[in-house]
Amino acid sequence: MDIDDFSKRIHWLGHDGFRIDASKTIYFDPFQIVGGPKADLIFITHEHFDHCSPEDVSKIQGPDTVIVTEKDSAFIIISALFKTAIARSKLEFS
Repeated sequence: MDIDDFSKRIHWLGHDGFRIDASKTIYFDPFQIVGGPKADLIFITHEHFDHCSPEDVSKIQGPDTVIVTEKDSAFIIISALFKTAIARSKLEFS
């Protein structure tokens, strides 16, 4: 594949978000997206809300999606996933 073919596989999602459609579907900083193909790989560059959006990650995350980020963003994403899991399980803690 040459550079022209590859450049056609890069999609701007708005703000600083991009998706690359190749043998794997790769997202960078998804923010305010309506959805899209399930991600194989999601890169989150830093913890600012417009780069690290758990709501948007959940729209494209599949069971085998790998998320690559730094510690502050990881904490935000993991915390959101944990809260969602608790809400779905209807567990009560006292």
